[in-house]
Amino acid sequence: MRSLQLINTGYKVISIICAIAMVFCFVAVGLTLFSILTLNFLSINADLIIDQMSSYSDMFIEFTYTKLNGMLFLGLVTALSQGVMFLFARRYFKTQYEAGTPFTADGTNAVRTLGILIIVVGLVQDIASAIVVNQTGIENITDISNSMPLFFGIVFICLSFIYRYVVEILNGQDQDNENRRDQ
Repeated sequence: MRSLQLINTGYKVISIICAIAMVFCFVAVGLTLFSILTLNFLSINADLIIDQMSSYSDMFIEFTYTKLNGMLFLGLVTALSQGVMFLFARRYFKTQYEAGTPFTADGTNAVRTLGILIIVVGLVQDIASAIVVNQTGIENITDISNSMPLFFGIVFICLSFIYRYVVEILNGQDQDNENRRDQ
């Protein structure tokens, strides 16, 4: 039982970490959205702002209004997709902590669903990022390859198979104990 308590404590800690990361991501979404709206509201002066930025650093020399807007939108897509992934992860870990064990039939289905959602959200992020890069002409500014959601999604799906096996073993032990009591 000590191991199960340790797993349950780990789930609580991970749930808290996911909640903190989710809040940071959604704050980044808000700030990025504010920046996009501000840039578009000040679009008359956008070229002046970009010229001032390029006087401070050579990094901004090739920026245009469209590229700057595209970069901000790319940041918005990234922060939003990461926030959604943390939201799903937090929901899973919190539910399993409250259940007292991840080794239930619902828990195995939930961890598989979490793995699939992480993969889907990662793919949506990649597709949206590719569209933004293609439409705005951003080159070599960001790396849109996003293999981490695919990796973690596969890990969670594999964990669901292990959890299902443990559930079957536990159910088999429960049935054996019931059969012994009946005899």
